[in-house]
Amino acid sequence: MASTAGRLLSRALRLPRSSVSVATARSIPLREARRIHATPIAWKKRKIAAAPNSPPQAQNSADATSSRSSSSSSSGGGGIDKHNHASDFDGKGPNPQDPLDLRGLRQMFNATAAHYEAELQTILHGGAFNPSVLAALPVHVKGTSSSSDNNNNTADGVFPLGELAQVVPRAARTISLLVNDRAYIKPIMSAVQSSPEFNQQPQRAEDNDLELVLRAPPQRRDDVALKIRDAAQEWREHVRNTRTKWEKVVKTWRRDRLLLKDVQVRVAQQIQKNQDIEMGKITKAERIAWYTLKDEATEKRGSLK
Repeated sequence: MASTAGRLLSRALRLPRSSVSVATARSIPLREARRIHATPIAWKKRKIAAAPNSPPQAQNSADATSSRSSSSSSSGGGGIDKHNHASDFDGKGPNPQDPLDLRGLRQMFNATAAHYEAELQTILHGGAFNPSVLAALPVHVKGTSSSSDNNNNTADGVFPLGELAQVVPRAARTISLLVNDRAYIKPIMSAVQSSPEFNQQPQRAEDNDLELVLRAPPQRRDDVALKIRDAAQEWREHVRNTRTKWEKVVKTWRRDRLLLKDVQVRVAQQIQKNQDIEMGKITKAERIAWYTLKDEATEKRGSLK
């Protein structure tokens, strides 16, 4: 009945028979409509285009979908990939194309190890009175002319102490500062005296007008031991934070279905293995620092006897 009416209307209005049939079928009540098995296959999965006056939200969602697909397709190329997250890391970040490549993670661990190993050496050898720490002390210099040569003008600005004087460690916890110019003597003395790490006024040497002498106060063994423990603990926390940061990216890949479950498990195992190696390095470095401190205390007691 519906097809007969459609043919008659199609001949009268000169319209395609398919459009008239669809309109006529929609006007039939639900109980008289055809069943799903009797519906043509082309009608079951056809996509209906959005109306011209439809809200812009549908178009925005389509644009968002296309942008997501384009960003995921560019992950293998040279473009920016939101799943790569390499920009969140200082060096080589994780790559979803090769998730088992942990060279970037090891580079971050090695950089952290170099920093804290140097800090432990600084704690053991005088703390702030370590020559490298003292040479990095900022000194404010005002532009003045030298008293020895009026044509030799000093620069104006803030400079590391190591550029204005030579830091020379002496015996008996003494450090000499061989100043390059007389105009730098007062700025260096002011910088050392106002610094909370040193908090003392350098003394002028008796036999050299361009030499300043600093005497490092003796460190208590308990204070040094506490600094060693704090540095090692901070080192461990830094390693854990780096591991957590890397794992978050891997979990994002898994959530976005860029990574299989078994691959994620293998990556987690390799990350844990690298972290265990770093924790072993930290324990070894802390133990060496403790033994060094103990040996120095033993030698000091032997010299007093």
